[in-house]
Amino acid sequence: MDYKRRRTITGKISFILIAIALLLSFAAFSVTEQGENFKLTLTGSKTWTLSYGIGDASGLARAGASSYQLSLDQSLAVDIVGEALSVLTIELTSTTKSRQVCRR
Repeated sequence: MDYKRRRTITGKISFILIAIALLLSFAAFSVTEQGENFKLTLTGSKTWTLSYGIGDASGLARAGASSYQLSLDQSLAVDIVGEALSVLTIELTSTTKSRQVCRR
């Protein structure tokens, strides 16, 4: 396979992976629970980023990726606001990230 054809195939694969990642990358949510003496609101987002290293190994290493390895990065960010008895308000923010790498 010649260089031009390989480059075209690589470009198409990259475009498809980027399109899939953009479509699935953001999931936002909001939940409110209310009782007689309290109100609790959870707001946040879950993101997934799928990446595959194609190209120069040294350039990928500088960007924090590896050649021909599939990796999945996930993050979850949640804001929690709670109010009790109309006088006490608690606000919390939490962010969690994880990474899985599939090796051959």
